[in-house]
Amino acid sequence: MNRLYLIKHHLLQKAKKNQLARVVDDVCGLHAQAPATPYLSLWSRVENFENTQLDKALYNDKTLVKTWCMRGTLHVIPSEDLPIYNKALRRMWFEQHEPSNHAPGWPSMDERKRLIYPKILEALSQKPLTRNELSAEVHQLLKDDFKPYESFFSAWGGILKETAYQGLSVHAQPCGRESCFARLDKWLPHINVDEIDEDQAKERLLIKYLHCGKSCLMCFFSYFTICC
Repeated sequence: MNRLYLIKHHLLQKAKKNQLARVVDDVCGLHAQAPATPYLSLWSRVENFENTQLDKALYNDKTLVKTWCMRGTLHVIPSEDLPIYNKALRRMWFEQHEPSNHAPGWPSMDERKRLIYPKILEALSQKPLTRNELSAEVHQLLKDDFKPYESFFSAWGGILKETAYQGLSVHAQPCGRESCFARLDKWLPHINVDEIDEDQAKERLLIKYLHCGKSCLMCFFSYFTICC
């Protein structure tokens, strides 16, 4: 069974060089909390993998996208599947993880939606920005009302993790050594996270997750039948 799982995850026989997106889909996303991790994951699974392949898929072709997904951590997933991951995980994150994601004293969710979200989207309307650049832009837009939001742009995610789960922003191409963020509707204008409802998204994500197990079990029982 372990061998069959390794096969499904492209760890016994590597995928062809042109199957990058398929590999990411097969493993239900690449963990990307550390910048080097998705590159190492693909190096282990794709023949003659080069780092530029992932960069091209993320930032030029945009067939892949980097954003917060499972367990509140960063993942690289197929762009076309962003609505599935976002809608399946959004409510769970806000109910179970979001309350511990910010410091005491943050304005309420309703106030954040009313005041800070539109300013973030306005600041990102022209181009992707780093956290510091975005904080400065929002400061200019809010002026004296900015003080309650000073801690929102922390490196641990902060408000940008929240806007990602709301389907408003994603990671863009890094600006040097710093992460950059873009509006989803600017970065992936063909993607509509509301094209699917939560129940449908959960069902499809569950099927994706079980696909490896289902395939492996079918192979196992076929093998067992033949041998016996």
